[in-house]
Amino acid sequence: MRGRGKDDDLRTAGELRRRLDEMGNPWTVTPSLSDDDVLPARSRGGQADTDVPDADRIPVSDLDQVRAHLLMSGPPNVYLRELWIEEGLVPVNRADDENANDVRDASDDGG
Repeated sequence: MRGRGKDDDLRTAGELRRRLDEMGNPWTVTPSLSDDDVLPARSRGGQADTDVPDADRIPVSDLDQVRAHLLMSGPPNVYLRELWIEEGLVPVNRADDENANDVRDASDDGG
């Protein structure tokens, strides 16, 4: 996804170090990289459009319908759903709250 923002034009460790310094940001670049080393390209965790098979693509004809569905059901991610409920973005559904707590409790126990 390079080329989308100001920081996406950074190519070397030295450029990144200078940008962080300009911003007053306390983060550091891995010391093992020299200023001339090209920054590694890391996955950002998103799913590329090309990763979704054509058969799984659903045409969206009415964005208002999609918004209404999301606002009624919330996102499938239980942690994001919990945040949306806290922010008042989706109605509280008792079953959803119980499922979100079950998942959160299981992760707190290390499982």
